[in-house]
This record gives sequence, structure tokens and C-alpha cells, in this order.
Amino acid sequence: IICCYYKTIMKKIFKFLLLIICIITLSGCNTPDNSNKYTPYYNLDLRVYFIDVGQADCSLIMLPTGEKVLIDAGLDHATSYDQNNYPSWINIKNILSQENIRTIDYLIITHNHLDHYAYVSDIIRNYNVKSVYMSGSTSTNYTYLEILETINKYNIPIYETYVGQKIV
Repeated sequence: IICCYYKTIMKKIFKFLLLIICIITLSGCNTPDNSNKYTPYYNLDLRVYFIDVGQADCSLIMLPTGEKVLIDAGLDHATSYDQNNYPSWINIKNILSQENIRTIDYLIITHNHLDHYAYVSDIIRNYNVKSVYMSGSTSTNYTYLEILETINKYNIPIYETYVGQKIV
């Protein structure tokens, strides 16, 4: 249990450091408006959202080039999977809708845990996904196999990631 706690703390520290780096390096950044739960930290060229999906992960990066990167599309383990009534999926859809996103250029699944990929098939079915990046680890659970089947059905290129790889 200490290992899981350590990983959770390290993820939070990494996200915090990424946010600080973005804020420091980007001139003209705006302070987020606390009245809107989905306000990004942004300037005119870059937007980064850390989408509330409970203890799970999901981040959206809108690049200055206009490309969209979605990192993970997780599910909080607190309740059962139900895409129509579950806050994780609703929050992901709300952000994508708020930004008028219909195309995701890079869908990245960081690793093979349900709290990182639970809604990937739903993303692929509802949005134009141009490419998927996944680690080389595999699983035989239903959701993971459904992702592979959905990627194949929509003929989306899939790339295996490796340490140090440049994607964008």
C-alpha cells in the first residue's frame, strides 16, 4: 500500500511541476477563473486541462499548432462503469464540447491500468482520433481488448511508445 501511495504522490508532484513549468515559460498566461470548474491555464497559443476524473487520470493539451493531445481517459474506481451517468465521462465530454473538439490528433495511453484507459473506446467512437500511442504492456481484460478492437475497427494507426520518445 505504501508503493501505491508513493506513486499517487509522485503523479501529483509531476502534474504540479508540469503546470508550474507551463506557467513560467509562457508569457501572458491568465489566472484561471474559479467560477468555471473547467477553466484552463492558458495563453493565446497553448491550453492545458487536467480533467477531473476522480482518482484517475485525463489531461487535454491544445497545442499552438492546433493539434489536440488527450493523455489517458480514466475512470475513478469509486463506482461502477456507466458512461452515461458517470462523472468521469461527463467531465471529459464537457471539456471536449466546451472547446468544440471533434478531432484528437494524439490519444496517449500512458500505461495498462483501467484508471488510465477506461473511456478510450468511447473517445474513439465519439471523436475523430488520428493516432493512438500505447505502452508495450498488454492485458486480457475486457476493456483493454475492446480498445484494441475499436482501434482496429476505426483503422487508427497505433504506435508503441518507449522511454524518451518524441511524439509531438
